[in-house]
Amino acid sequence: MLGVLVTFPLMGRGRVLLLDWTIGPHEAIVSPAALGLAGGSVAGLPISLLVGVLAHAVGAAITWLPILIFFPVATFAAGRLTGGRPIARLSAGLLYSVNPFVLDRLFAGHIGFLIGYALLPLAVASLLEAPTQRIGRSLAPVLWVAVLIGCSVHFAWIAAVVAIVVAVTVVFEYRRPLRTLAWGVTTALGVAATSTYLLVAPAATKAPVRVGAADLSAFRTSGDPRVGLYANVAGLYGFWRTGEVRLPKASLSGWPFLLVALLLIVVLGAWEMTRRADRRSVGIVLIASGAVGYLLALGDQGPTGALFRWAYFHLPGFEVMREPQKFLCLLALAYAVLFGNGVDFLTHRKSVRTIAPSIAILLALPLGYCFTLFGGLNGQLRPAHIPNSWAAADATMGTGAGEILFLPWHLYMSFPFTNGRVIANPAPEFFRRRVISGDNVELPTVASESTSGRSAFLQYLFAHGSDVRSFGAILAPLDVRYVVLAKSDDWRSYGWLHQQTDLSLVLDTPTLEVWANGEPTESGSRTAVTDHGRSWASLLARPPVAAAAAGVTRRSPILFQVDPGPPGWIQLAEPYDPGWTLAGKPPVPLPEGNMAWPVGRSAAKVKFGPWRRVRLGYLVSLAAVAVIAAVWYGASKGHVARRDGG
Repeated sequence: MLGVLVTFPLMGRGRVLLLDWTIGPHEAIVSPAALGLAGGSVAGLPISLLVGVLAHAVGAAITWLPILIFFPVATFAAGRLTGGRPIARLSAGLLYSVNPFVLDRLFAGHIGFLIGYALLPLAVASLLEAPTQRIGRSLAPVLWVAVLIGCSVHFAWIAAVVAIVVAVTVVFEYRRPLRTLAWGVTTALGVAATSTYLLVAPAATKAPVRVGAADLSAFRTSGDPRVGLYANVAGLYGFWRTGEVRLPKASLSGWPFLLVALLLIVVLGAWEMTRRADRRSVGIVLIASGAVGYLLALGDQGPTGALFRWAYFHLPGFEVMREPQKFLCLLALAYAVLFGNGVDFLTHRKSVRTIAPSIAILLALPLGYCFTLFGGLNGQLRPAHIPNSWAAADATMGTGAGEILFLPWHLYMSFPFTNGRVIANPAPEFFRRRVISGDNVELPTVASESTSGRSAFLQYLFAHGSDVRSFGAILAPLDVRYVVLAKSDDWRSYGWLHQQTDLSLVLDTPTLEVWANGEPTESGSRTAVTDHGRSWASLLARPPVAAAAAGVTRRSPILFQVDPGPPGWIQLAEPYDPGWTLAGKPPVPLPEGNMAWPVGRSAAKVKFGPWRRVRLGYLVSLAAVAVIAAVWYGASKGHVARRDGG
């Protein structure tokens, strides 16, 4: 019912397009990054594969169906961890799935992270049980953490916090340091084995983005002008991207009083759990994990800010937590379970006459605290109806070799069909040809994180577009057959496209323009000489001469065949990556961001070498999951047999 109340405005015709959630009709099941291309960014690969398959199976419904599914899964999982009477489980599930943290992530389109958040209580329950069980059954958390990391890589660190807290609690409660240490090491090795694909792909390829100190500032947890940083984060707020969504606190001036009421019940639940022997360890772990999550969510601010900053710059892999507010999911989980126990305590001895009003009041607290979540975030979200001109443009350009340059050049932009909401550029999922589009985040402190030489060249080209008359010739080495200009944002600044002598306007609609490149383009070509020594300015003044296309054929995304021919150079219209090799030799970078090799008369092959290591990483991870699942299943069957026999 919660899921329906939130998503019913989204279930109509059209697609739900969010900041980081733009699923189009041509969503790829296997992205180039999954092969190690585009920097080998395979974070969240399992969930993206699942979404890609479902996108082809259920169509536009995939854009809202995961949102609907989130609410019953999150409510059930939080209730399962809470235990006790139905009112306790329901109260915990309600607060866990209806809160400002969830609202912010939903508006931002962090659907993979939300699915992991929904499953987090089940993983925590598994972590709580594991240290005191036999070795086979104690491996269950490895499988749960593998699932969470498959949804979002951030859960590697979030789950690590819980695992450390559980280990410390077990040592103090059961006095079993060696056994706990053995379990911790086994679990860590198991998680590393199942996550091999995440470790191998980035190590084998060129990183697509560069993360640094500026990111730490750009994604910093935000405070509230009235109550400051600490109270804002305690209220499950603090998402760095402010001002784009109407938060419940903006419509409810007395929200701090509702928060205090919720926290009073949370404190009561903490007291109730810690005084009961059967729930004490669970309560302690949740309280400690929530407290650590709160401090980490402050990022480089607050009492542990220096420690967070040190970890960000020196702990391998911790830079993925550049947006520290994600740690707040641990506080949300602690709140939910403790709130459920507090409600259970308050209603346990109530008479039949008074219990219904009491329950109604108690359940109304989380609903009132985040009331703008319902009705598609209080009408802020609705399906987007993509103009027919986009389909017409796709039909005009068709399929086959040759790429699309999509403008304006932005990673995030607003469109009329999103009612002005900013979303990730949807072009790669809405056209059948490969799309070159903006990768510049354009934040106040971070203009771009991209390491692509091609992107840098294109941005230079756009800045000097009014000085260019042969834009098609300059784009030819990039294999750009079409230029699509969406009439959104700053599209008028690209008026110089009309001045180009080698571009022809083949479609002009109220929402976009399509230009065809009159110069010959190919994904690979032979030349007598290469322009690798030329400057960007010289390329604009004297575009490269069209190369002979014969002799270079793309056999697959990771293989090109070079036929025999005269000695010289071959050029590939692929972004420069040292992982590409010809006869074991790395490429020479070209000024437009492509790559070239000197060749002789004989045939040759250009291969993307990292794919072998990336593939090995997948195989190791799958094998690790299979082995651990088999060991856990065998141990679980043995446990049931011993229990039944006893």
